[in-house]
Amino acid sequence: MRPEIVRLALMQERRFRVHDKTRGLGWQTADSEELLWGSFRHLNTLNAACEVSPGDLATILTSAADLANIAVLLARNAGAYGVTGLSVPSSGPLFEASVRSEIAQLALEQERRFQRHDATKGDSWKARSIEWILIDGYRVADRLAGYVREGSQDLHALLDAAADLANYAVMISHQCGALELVASLEPCPESERPETSGE
Repeated sequence: MRPEIVRLALMQERRFRVHDKTRGLGWQTADSEELLWGSFRHLNTLNAACEVSPGDLATILTSAADLANIAVLLARNAGAYGVTGLSVPSSGPLFEASVRSEIAQLALEQERRFQRHDATKGDSWKARSIEWILIDGYRVADRLAGYVREGSQDLHALLDAAADLANYAVMISHQCGALELVASLEPCPESERPETSGE
């Protein structure tokens, strides 16, 4: 699994832990419409931060992790995990870290989507401007919102859209240099990670 996904996943776990401490496990029952609005709100935050204060890497990283976590929750709430046959292994750079299974599961799907892109375009996204990535990110968020609001039974397509949205969070934070903030972070101790009903 590519390090960019792993780094953002570690920040995603930390963001979930903030919510665990301040809001309990209420985030697990968040309304889908609330989550969808949250995805656009975080895209707006990323857009503003990248344009007005590109040096504010903490804000960019936090919003990117929250955006990816919304994708995690939307995929989980739709029951989309497992439709591609991927399952969380017991070893690997991400899976040996203490991240909850929802994050690890979507990370697998994110890598699958990146590999599909690699086969035809390689790492071309790294040459794209942040503006282009953000515009495409809004497009993917719209696509995911359509699946969720329509109650689509095409869980494979919904999961692809969720993984793509999380990958745009990875791409934005990478292009801004924000992922370097988590490059040296140690994995969260397993004993400190709250259990979640989705595991």
